[in-house]
Amino acid sequence: MAVSTILTAFLELTNTVNNLTEEIAAFDIIIYYIYLAAIQYSDTQALLHRNELELEKSKLTLLISQIKPHFINNALLSIREYCYEEPEKAAELIDHFAVYLRNNVNSADSDTLIPFSEEIATVREYLTLEYADHTKQFIVEYNLEVTNFKVPPLSIEPFVENAVKHGIDRYSPNSIVNLHSFEDEHSHIIEIRDNGKGFDMNEETLGKGGIGFKNARTRLELMCGGSLDITRENGWTIVLIKIVKE
Repeated sequence: MAVSTILTAFLELTNTVNNLTEEIAAFDIIIYYIYLAAIQYSDTQALLHRNELELEKSKLTLLISQIKPHFINNALLSIREYCYEEPEKAAELIDHFAVYLRNNVNSADSDTLIPFSEEIATVREYLTLEYADHTKQFIVEYNLEVTNFKVPPLSIEPFVENAVKHGIDRYSPNSIVNLHSFEDEHSHIIEIRDNGKGFDMNEETLGKGGIGFKNARTRLELMCGGSLDITRENGWTIVLIKIVKE
């Protein structure tokens, strides 16, 4: 705008052009309003972007808060049975519960990815609490081909817990939960299998808080662009989680 004004004045003084001052002024005004509109649009887009980030963060907080009581409730129920009859065993379980709880609280309070090994440590603490009941004879198999990657907190343990508590018969030695991690060219992949009777995988079932598949899928998508699929094949219920390497 300043350049056009100075140039117009110079050309008028040198008689190079005549009677263009009003047209140039109008043109300058148009440029000015386009400039103001661009600033307004930029500010609006920045505000929308900030709001979207806050919305995503609030969704994560809400989803994680829905999962926390699920962990705590089941751990305490496992310990309660030993408090009166086997206090030493109860004390041992409380130690495991403390580690389990600390891992989960730290993870739940984080909005960043955590090492896969930390999530597996939480799985092992949970299974220690389950195996405290010696009548439970189910088998957990680990086939961890890759471990040097990160996952959203609480993205694997709930599926192992769900397989144990809702999939298999925990009191049968023929019941198997298999946890497998591997990779392909584009993704790190975690597969949780169980040979239980399965369930009807409709929208209502997948959305129930006790299973939380929708919550986990949303968290995977928001935090790392990951994906979650659940299938039933050859007598196995399979949870397949993909974490894109990029």
